[in-house]
Amino acid sequence: MLDAAVELKKRGEQGVRFVFIGEGILRKSLIERSKHEGLDAMTRWVPSIPKEELACILPQMDAGMMLLKNIPSLYYGSSPNKFFDYIASGLPVINNYPGWLADMIQAHQCGMVVPPDNPAAFADAVVWMRDHLNEIREMGRRGRKLAETEFSRTAWLPDSWKPSSQRAGRALYSSSASANPVVYFLKFVFLDQLIVQHSACLFVIANHQIAYLKVINK
Repeated sequence: MLDAAVELKKRGEQGVRFVFIGEGILRKSLIERSKHEGLDAMTRWVPSIPKEELACILPQMDAGMMLLKNIPSLYYGSSPNKFFDYIASGLPVINNYPGWLADMIQAHQCGMVVPPDNPAAFADAVVWMRDHLNEIREMGRRGRKLAETEFSRTAWLPDSWKPSSQRAGRALYSSSASANPVVYFLKFVFLDQLIVQHSACLFVIANHQIAYLKVINK
């Protein structure tokens, strides 16, 4: 992902913020690389936060990123929790490796798939998403529908046994979430400053550079 950020920087692209939430064993080295490459304006690193607060943050992002190394055994041998978190929250997904997940994203038109080890293609996808917000919101709605119909706890129950859609959505999100996640988000930026008060899910935004959670057109 940082390779794609470097590519975007070279092109002079603006209005994109990559947000990382969680710890992960590479966090420190990635932050150091980000600083070394001058990517501070394009990246934000947030420590782990409680799942209840993450559930408030997820739906306010613009896209979720599925990033794996290009290892063929992972193409059909992984089932990443983040994907289910993203579609449960109505986020379109950018995926950078082939396999069952890429096939599903393409079949349901709920995100974009780029070739592995191709930062330029990833950057192209990010720019397209930034410039087509209405289209990616439709992708997110299709992803949410996929989550409700195929992956909810209640998807296979008789209709008479199913709870309200809101309750089903909460069950879907909590069932797919891991205890200490590393989640990757993409934010398109039209603003200047953002103050985030996680505990209250309160997002205070002012004018033209960093946006963490919500796109607001001037």
